[in-house]
Amino acid sequence: MGGELEFHWSSGGDFPPDLATYKLVVHCGACMINRQEMLSRIGHAREAGVPMVNYGVLLATVHGLLPRALGPFPAARLLVDEEYEL
Repeated sequence: MGGELEFHWSSGGDFPPDLATYKLVVHCGACMINRQEMLSRIGHAREAGVPMVNYGVLLATVHGLLPRALGPFPAARLLVDEEYEL
């Protein structure tokens, strides 16, 4: 990583208002909020220029499981393979 990592956690309705100070948002719990709230959070991250990833997708990628998980979805697998050279 090139240095120490610093982690911040929030839960429930507590989503940081100023995401510009972050390098990455790892989001879990979208199943616990409504669609509009999730789209709002994605929009805030996009406006701040901060990438956002789902926690499960991050874990699958880190452990090398994403290509296998995308097996039933060949079009998605192709996009990921091309973009990230997995």
